Amino acid sequence: MKLERQDWKKLQTTLIVLSFVMAAVLLLLAWAQYYSSQQEQAMQAQQNLLNSAKQRYQSSGMEKETITEYLPRYQMLISKGFVGEERRLEWVDELRKCTRILNYLVLNMALV
Repeated sequence: MKLERQDWKKLQTTLIVLSFVMAAVLLLLAWAQYYSSQQEQAMQAQQNLLNSAKQRYQSSGMEKETITEYLPRYQMLISKGFVGEERRLEWVDELRKCTRILNYLVLNMALV
């Protein structure tokens, strides 16, 4: 079947509309693909944040268990005076006072 010029004129409007519709469909498909990839990236970022939070939560549980396990021993060391406030500076000051009072003892001290 061979189309005449008159037939092409009748089909011209339909073909133009078809081309616009096809272009619109292609643009919508491209936009949908772009939007989908953006959403996948956002979901991956949120998944990474979730995994990080889960890890911190699990490690905090282990830290709590460690503290609970060693707290009584630590409190015992505090009560015996092995652990606590730093007092070396006070000791050095007291030793210096003693050397001034006694006037005969020479001390060379260094804090380490």
